[in-house]
Amino acid sequence: MNAPVTAIQKPPFDDYTAMMAHAEQWRGECIQHFAELEQIIETLLIGLKGTGKGARKIKTGEPVGSAFGQLRELTGEKGLFGAKAGALSASLGKLAPDFEWRAHLTHGMLKVWEGRGAKWLLTFAHRPVGGETIRMHAQTWAEACDMRDRLAKAVQVVRAQAGSLRAAETLA
Repeated sequence: MNAPVTAIQKPPFDDYTAMMAHAEQWRGECIQHFAELEQIIETLLIGLKGTGKGARKIKTGEPVGSAFGQLRELTGEKGLFGAKAGALSASLGKLAPDFEWRAHLTHGMLKVWEGRGAKWLLTFAHRPVGGETIRMHAQTWAEACDMRDRLAKAVQVVRAQAGSLRAAETLA
């Protein structure tokens, strides 16, 4: 009864701690992609405003959601730059569902859950500004990684298309 009890050596990181670190790194990478996208959008809006074509209608320095929506409108079929920016408009349209995640990534509370078969789930809780209800979203780790990869590719595509539109407008 008085025999010494040996302490079980716990590894320095358990699965949860390691997964939480991966999730935070993933979150940082996604936020970085969104930051790059925001910079591309704002720079393009400033450039388009400088062309004089509908300059009064183009607002710069807007919150990111408004700027994203404005660029989608300007490059849409009936927008001021729709004739030259169909591909950019389509790319922004594909990004719209992922763009909803931006607020959750930057302002939401991230939790990691281990499900059946060691499948990890990321959940976000976020209360929009002025909102009364908390919005909850969940993704599997595989879905989260797919989203990050889509964002990285989309930023490259939007950067190239924005450059093409800027060049076309400068030459016009």
